Amino acid sequence: MTTAKTGIDKLLDLLEEEKDITLGNAADELGVDKDQVQQWSDFLVENNRVMVNYKFMTPHLTLLDKQGRLGTQDKRQVLSNIRQQQKKFSTAIKTRDPESASDALDEINDLLDDIENEQLHDDILEEIQSYPHKLEEIGGDAPKIDGLDPSDAAQARDEKVKKRFAKLFSKLKDLSQQGRLQKAKKLLIEIQKKADSLDLDEGMRKQIKNKIETAKHHLQAVKELKEEKDAS
Repeated sequence: MTTAKTGIDKLLDLLEEEKDITLGNAADELGVDKDQVQQWSDFLVENNRVMVNYKFMTPHLTLLDKQGRLGTQDKRQVLSNIRQQQKKFSTAIKTRDPESASDALDEINDLLDDIENEQLHDDILEEIQSYPHKLEEIGGDAPKIDGLDPSDAAQARDEKVKKRFAKLFSKLKDLSQQGRLQKAKKLLIEIQKKADSLDLDEGMRKQIKNKIETAKHHLQAVKELKEEKDAS
């Protein structure tokens, strides 16, 4: 007999696949509220299976192995080395030492090649987006790092945002078709909050706003149709 998976099991399965994911994205993937994922993650943290850390004020869930460790020893060492170089870079910037700052950034660039986890790789890139500019401000020459070109970074970010909202609107459509109007309404509010919190260009903001308004009218029409059907 197959045993039904609990929400915690599903969260662990998701983390097995993603390794590192924001709490909000985990909620979206599992189709539950953030508070529910928070409860599950709290339980997993207490049992040393998940680590919660904050990147740019956003909570991230990272899967630990059964011994409560972050991946393999090699992977932990690479991340530790990157953190050390980030500290060296920050110190060099404060003391206006362009040579040391450049060396640290070169080392980070080399270490990035050893990170296999795409999400973690992208997170590190996001953390060091401002490093080349800071180095140039104190008279240093920034090395070329894939993903840190301003135009490339902006384009990649826009594509990521588009995919995120496309996924949310697809989920909204599914909830509407299933007649789960309360859930759909709550998701629509979350979409609105996401749109308001992000620094979107005018064209994308207008496009998302129009989709939100269309979705509101659609949900209201579905609600009225359901009420008429229930009354007859």
